[in-house]
Amino acid sequence: MLDVSRVSHWLDFHRLGDSWQTLIEQMGLPPAVLPASNGSPDHGTLHQAFNETLAQRVAERFSQDFDYFGYDRNSWQAGYPLESQR
Repeated sequence: MLDVSRVSHWLDFHRLGDSWQTLIEQMGLPPAVLPASNGSPDHGTLHQAFNETLAQRVAERFSQDFDYFGYDRNSWQAGYPLESQR
């Protein structure tokens, strides 16, 4: 298991560009844009991708992550776009 207390910066991959900009600003680095590569098409909503059984399994398996990052275990039901969870 990853010792999260040893990690100094977390990047949100749903908003990687914004997370990256925040990180380089915090580190005092010059502005830099991440190149886009290996992009994927819009995959719809979490509601379309998950069913209740799968959502429960994910929430159980990643319970510590849900708690640490404050993820809503029921967010898949609301139909949020995949790229804008946090």
